[in-house]
Amino acid sequence: MFPWWTEKQKRLAEDLAQFVDEELFPLSREYERSLKFPWKIARKVADKGLFSIGFPEKYGGSGEDYGTVGKCIVNEELGRIGFGMITFYGTTVYGLGSPLTHFGSEYLKEKYLAKLTRGEILGAVCLTEPQSGSDAASMELSAHRDGDCYILNGKKRFISNAGVADLYTVYCRTDLSPEAKAKYKHLSGFIVEADTPGFTIEKVHELCGLDGVLNGVLNFDNVRVPKENLLAQEGEGWKVMTGALNAERVIGAAGQMGPTRTAIESTLEYTAHRIQFGRPINENQGLQFMIADMVTMWTMARTMIYSTAYLIDQGEDPVLEASVSKLYASECMMKVAHHAVQLHGGDGYTKYYPVERAFRDAKVREISAGSNQIQRLLIWRQALNRYRDLRQERKSMMPGKETKADLPRAILELLAEDYLAHPGLFTDKEDLKYRLGIEDEERLKTALLGLEKEGLVSLYRSRPETISLIKANHKGLSKAKPDDYYRMIPEWAQEDLQKRLKDIK
Repeated sequence: MFPWWTEKQKRLAEDLAQFVDEELFPLSREYERSLKFPWKIARKVADKGLFSIGFPEKYGGSGEDYGTVGKCIVNEELGRIGFGMITFYGTTVYGLGSPLTHFGSEYLKEKYLAKLTRGEILGAVCLTEPQSGSDAASMELSAHRDGDCYILNGKKRFISNAGVADLYTVYCRTDLSPEAKAKYKHLSGFIVEADTPGFTIEKVHELCGLDGVLNGVLNFDNVRVPKENLLAQEGEGWKVMTGALNAERVIGAAGQMGPTRTAIESTLEYTAHRIQFGRPINENQGLQFMIADMVTMWTMARTMIYSTAYLIDQGEDPVLEASVSKLYASECMMKVAHHAVQLHGGDGYTKYYPVERAFRDAKVREISAGSNQIQRLLIWRQALNRYRDLRQERKSMMPGKETKADLPRAILELLAEDYLAHPGLFTDKEDLKYRLGIEDEERLKTALLGLEKEGLVSLYRSRPETISLIKANHKGLSKAKPDDYYRMIPEWAQEDLQKRLKDIK
């Protein structure tokens, strides 16, 4: 538990821990080898009222007091029985429930949301297609308006809950124009009922992990969907799809902490009772270090997840933290599961222990819901944006002085100052512009091009006509300041240098 958890959230965690231990773990053993969908577990989860957590009371929810933190608690505790065993829950809650809550009309909420919160229906979210994965904006499943309906044609693949879901959140293209795509106004989201004519399950995948998950390919052949089943407005599918993305990533990451914890607990138990060379193997320091690394990664990931969930509940928009949570949680689960199998030895490769399942399940989380390579790209962009914001904030605290005199000379003198502090770095043009107090972009550009022509500076262009970075070369530094300006010799070195000069003479 964390200090920012409310009493209600703490009681939820305690209650769920007991529920999972006493009721779900015994049931999970029935499904470990059958690979069948865990209907009994889904029924237990529904009867416990867990589908109502975090949804509005008006539609049968428990209210929003639990917040994103509460949803993370539920997903983590349920995840202890195996990530595949509880995929139905997360897919339904944030793949269907979140879009309905935030973007569904009153008609859609009254028709579907109350059934969801009672656990009477399961949901699925349909994004990936045969030709589009990480590049979701390039999806091709089409929808065109025909009277009071939209007609959907195309395919979706890697859809969890395929065939068992009652409702599918389907994203498709409603505007084929390049202009609409450039503005991310080309997609729309719909709620499609499972028994709609023309909608079929084309294929169910046999997966490496996620035992009990029906994951498949969907086919839409002239599927007529009532216009009332449109989420938000036509052309706002991208907004719907990304609207609750931070919460979804964090809640999904929390679900990985459950099986990760189970793998650690199994490892602690196993290594304490496995005797080799006359003593328990956990007395070997090398193994102790491996387990310490497992616990460290799990603790760091879990702390990141719940602190991010708390930020969301406080009304923040932690895009960076959500991506870090998703990335680190998936890599944490993969590494912990890898260590756990190794520390169980040959037993870890059998299905008698939970670590092999965690190992197989872990890989998919490095791929799904935005691959880890995509998350790193997002983290880089967010970090760059924050750096720019921080730099702008610092600028507002240190206003520059307008340079009206010899601009090329003033540029060289500032570049000389920068050389003293950072001799190996270029100076940002926007920083230079601000420090010089220059508002006239053309005036600055003309001065920089003149200095380049004279061979006094080097210019880096991020695009053919865009100067981004500037650095004075040797000739420019010499013109800016005398040699003594650059000389920085500490007192402790001066005596030796002077002695050396005398010896040379």
